[in-house]
Amino acid sequence: MALFSISKRGRFALFLLVLVALAFVSVAMGISDMDSGSFASSFVAYLFLVWLLLRRDIRYMRTPSEVLWSQWEACAGSDDQQARLSRAASGELAIKEIDKKARYAVFVDGKRYRTTLSRCSCRDFKKRGVPCEHMYRLAGELDIIELPKLS
Repeated sequence: MALFSISKRGRFALFLLVLVALAFVSVAMGISDMDSGSFASSFVAYLFLVWLLLRRDIRYMRTPSEVLWSQWEACAGSDDQQARLSRAASGELAIKEIDKKARYAVFVDGKRYRTTLSRCSCRDFKKRGVPCEHMYRLAGELDIIELPKLS
């Protein structure tokens, strides 16, 4: 079930699967006038659409955490990134929800930010395309990196 909760695409894929299940029940019970041939082709089309929606999330779930985080090694040494790392370690970020198995978290800081090791919905990540403080905090919570101790 974690696969469907990582992204908006995953939640939409779950919605499509529920629709397909309801259609299957209506055809099986004779409520729908759809013939089995047209239902089968629609069923395959819906499953393909669900796969298209979930393929990035499936790849994310199958990739080891260290490999996912290694894509950010080149930018980690900059002063801006060190400042983000310090903010992540400050403990001011409020984690509303964390799923360590699925490796995502929801942070609340006035707005809700859905964060994975690959992306974040915050403006900082969308603007710069490098890890934000939410991503650093998630990586720290998952024991991928060690957050600095602030005195």
